[in-house]
Amino acid sequence: MKTINKLICSLLFIGVTSCDVDKITSLKDDFRITVTPDAVDNKKEIQINNATNSELEVLDIKMAISGDAASYIYTSDGSSSFAFDKGKIVIGLKKGMEPSPENPTHASIKLEAEGYLSKTKILTFDGSGSESININLVKIDDLPETIQIVEETGTLSDDETTTDIEVSITSSDETEELVKIVLEAGSSFENDNGEPMEGSGLIMNIETYELRTEIVDNETGYSVREEIEGITIPASGDDEEATLEPFSVFSVDTTLDGTPVNISEDTPAKVSVSIPDDGQEYQVFFVEKGSNTAIPIASLVSNVANRSAGSNAFTQLQFEAFLNGLYFIAIKLYQSAFCSEDLTTLTFSNNMAADVYRITLKEDGNIKSSSNVTLFNGEETTIQFHPKNDRIYSLNVINKGKDVLNQEIICGMVNPTFELGVTQTASYVIPMSITCPSISIALDETPIYYKSIAENRFYPYGKVVAGELNNSPKLDPNTNYQFQFFYETTRTTEAILGSKIEELIDSYDLDEICTEIEDEI
Repeated sequence: MKTINKLICSLLFIGVTSCDVDKITSLKDDFRITVTPDAVDNKKEIQINNATNSELEVLDIKMAISGDAASYIYTSDGSSSFAFDKGKIVIGLKKGMEPSPENPTHASIKLEAEGYLSKTKILTFDGSGSESININLVKIDDLPETIQIVEETGTLSDDETTTDIEVSITSSDETEELVKIVLEAGSSFENDNGEPMEGSGLIMNIETYELRTEIVDNETGYSVREEIEGITIPASGDDEEATLEPFSVFSVDTTLDGTPVNISEDTPAKVSVSIPDDGQEYQVFFVEKGSNTAIPIASLVSNVANRSAGSNAFTQLQFEAFLNGLYFIAIKLYQSAFCSEDLTTLTFSNNMAADVYRITLKEDGNIKSSSNVTLFNGEETTIQFHPKNDRIYSLNVINKGKDVLNQEIICGMVNPTFELGVTQTASYVIPMSITCPSISIALDETPIYYKSIAENRFYPYGKVVAGELNNSPKLDPNTNYQFQFFYETTRTTEAILGSKIEELIDSYDLDEICTEIEDEI
């Protein structure tokens, strides 16, 4: 199949871009056809980072997609093979899909890379344009103190364990036995359909997450909270809707000769976990990885004597576990615990040049949410949460190591909006389109990044919309810059002086490019 070469050859695209003619689609119909090289709309530009060291690139990333929208998701160049380049990929919904904020569609992505903990995220497509998403993966041999992994092995005879298998994990401050799991001799195993499984080599992998923690990496803004999705339990019968507030979470992953298996319900593992002795009712909930449905598990408070660690007192909760997945040790919070029936929405907008912001919300000094957010000019993002009575909330926003916002959030605030823009914009508009006698070609919803040649990291420069890039950062005229965008692979330009930007806007040979394009179509 023929390709269109030099599709966009204006300022940033001195290198060669290409796409299949069959995949380009109409942007608008006028006296001439205008096409975009993208095969998808509602684009998600996903950047994978090393959670605890922003300088390390995550290699060999694999992504599996499931959910309602899965069969309609392709890369920006129309491929159903999801290949990352320099930790980045652009995906979206195929043309013709028309989700909206009132009728969104969803997909679940599972990300895996050799030597890293896997992560599952829910993507929402609501017709609001492209979105830049930063996702942090945790390297197993460089775990933060608040994530621990323990693996125990065992041998089966006649498809049953021959000895007790015990896993014990101590809290990061070494003051508490965070979780203890005992799989007794004689235990057997089943698949997801409840059918007995045969084998001899057993591996039990346990991961624990302590959630009352601080940020691990200042560049990525990573907190262990990122590993755990929020869970809401719908109203049922006389019970009103509830939100889970986890104290800790652990996962169980059991395999038999390399095949994932569940422990038989007839021989469940005996589990005990530490909980604060603070007068609140802690419960256990099972959540399948990639799901947001919580299943309550019967538990009881141990009769062991309370223990103290520093200024905190702890006791133990005991229960039985047999399924692979996540176990939440949590409090159920009902409406009476909150100061309003409605969610509080914090809106963050950027009406200046594109930037990256780290937005952190704390409750009584503990991180409730923390993430790095890319906002291009005119974009906004939101945090929704239920403020609780008698709690102190603090909001902090950092840009390039400097505080942009420090704000106390109190009950009764009516959905405030915070303007975060700090970087001045240039006065010129950069065309990202080519107009020929019979066809026009334009980029649309395409993020562009830049850096000075002295820097290692690229920063957001702007987003091309309908063939134009405007409100980009004002550049230093005496500094050399490189620009980068993603289409099939990561494409980087040669260095160019900031003073040369305006001169190059009209420097390409339009006649030559038009002749080549029209010959190929």
